[in-house]
Amino acid sequence: MLCTRRRTDDGTAVFRVTTFRGDYRMNTKFAVVGILLAALAAAGCGQSATPAPNSPAGDVSASAPVTPVATGESDAAKDGESQPENAPVVIGDALAEDAQKEPELPEIVAKVNDEPIPGKQFARQMAAHEQMMGAHGMPGKAGAEQRKKVLDAVIDEKVLSILAKQAGIETSDEEVKAEFEKAKAQMPSEEFYKQYLESQGMTEEDLLALIRTKLNNQKFMEAKTSDITIPEDELKAEYEKYKSAGQMERPEATTDVAHILVKVDGKDDAAWAAGKDKIDAARARIVGGESFAAVAKEVSDDPGSKDRGGAYPNTPKGKMVPEFEEKMASTPIGEISDPFKTAYGWHILTVTGKHEAGTVAFEEIKDDLQKYMLSKKRYEAIKKIVEDARPTMKIEVFLDGETASGETPPAAAPETPAAQEKPDGV
Repeated sequence: MLCTRRRTDDGTAVFRVTTFRGDYRMNTKFAVVGILLAALAAAGCGQSATPAPNSPAGDVSASAPVTPVATGESDAAKDGESQPENAPVVIGDALAEDAQKEPELPEIVAKVNDEPIPGKQFARQMAAHEQMMGAHGMPGKAGAEQRKKVLDAVIDEKVLSILAKQAGIETSDEEVKAEFEKAKAQMPSEEFYKQYLESQGMTEEDLLALIRTKLNNQKFMEAKTSDITIPEDELKAEYEKYKSAGQMERPEATTDVAHILVKVDGKDDAAWAAGKDKIDAARARIVGGESFAAVAKEVSDDPGSKDRGGAYPNTPKGKMVPEFEEKMASTPIGEISDPFKTAYGWHILTVTGKHEAGTVAFEEIKDDLQKYMLSKKRYEAIKKIVEDARPTMKIEVFLDGETASGETPPAAAPETPAAQEKPDGV
């Protein structure tokens, strides 16, 4: 989504939308299992298994490029800072540090149908939530209301996993391993991965269990929402609603571009020559008939775009580094550029569309709008399923002064630590 952003006098962020996106950011609800997997995948992306879709007027640009080619905020990500694109929350070491600042948490903070929710899982989620608040201009420790929301979120996640089990949902070891390897491949190094697990007090087996739960939940949600559709008249009505509110205006001309990066570090001539060979081979595959997106997913070293085929849709002028800007402006739509260098390495790109400033036409936004509305309906359906299931389950909370929606009172803390080793979901 391309939008402009301003802040009101009270600090509230207001967005003007020009496109939508189909994958939406993490909401507090259902955000627990996804957090560690996302952290593994991108050293801090807070994407959940079932994110609540943001309002179209409140989502940050999906097309605002991240490392390694963008300027401005995105360059900060190159140095390990927060990334504005697909990583709204950087949790890595900072999350681990914050998670360790919860000395009074019980080993088990809650149980759902006698299945435990570990204190360290709640601590990680609290730390991530506080970092998210800080990223939105609300730094500091979360208050009692926010703490209760996070508690309800981790309980909702447990309810969802129990529902998946009751439905007979299973994930094979092969599926878990494939997801794990895909995520681990995004880590900077094996040492970084090991240090991260250690900082979280986790083993690789713990992480594999989390991934399995995430995949089970996804399968359950897909099964329960597969019949949801968006009629054409609803799409048009939604479009007109945002259009009449002035939220379908593109403030400046933009370009749809996709690229492949072969990253090269330093000034070693041999490394740059090897990088050139690799980008030449990638270009030859595409010219020979392979899909640009498929080759990008396999070859590109840009974590901000490779998973979507190298695409940076609706990229405004001045967002990329100069060499990229020049090549993007000079490449005709549909053609593949010659390889070119930036400080990050070797690139090729293709331009798939250009858009003038003005009102975004319905046909242009239709597919993305449909994805947004579909995601919203699916989220609402899953939310209701979980809400309806909570009263049917035994919910116990062991946090001092805390209760959760649908809790079965009263609850006494578990007496024997030996009986709660290796709690589920750790």
